[in-house]
Amino acid sequence: DREEVDPRSLKLMLDMMAEALATGFVLVQGLLGGMGVVLLYIATPQDNASLLRVYSPIASDMQKAMIFLTCLALVGALEKWSKDQMAGWLLRGRRQQALDGGLVLLYSVAFIFRWVGRQPIGLARE
Repeated sequence: DREEVDPRSLKLMLDMMAEALATGFVLVQGLLGGMGVVLLYIATPQDNASLLRVYSPIASDMQKAMIFLTCLALVGALEKWSKDQMAGWLLRGRRQQALDGGLVLLYSVAFIFRWVGRQPIGLARE
């Protein structure tokens, strides 16, 4: 015989999973911002020779990580948009809609520039 599952426990489990997913997306956005600050720090006060000496060994890995994190941040922004839209923008109306739309737009632009700016492996300069 089957045991009856309490619908409240299923709802609680789904709510906890949604909160964990939202927390993960915030973590990804923080990592992306931190990597951007590190790249800015590396590039700012140096001449070309020292920049190449520091950045060359990590350039490929940083590019892959930035594309991956930007993609995840974009998915997180789209998830937030859809969640807020289903909730009726949580009594904040157009301000929340504009904020969520701005996040989606900014992460989309960042992803497009990251993707277009990458150099294909077969065409690498020697």
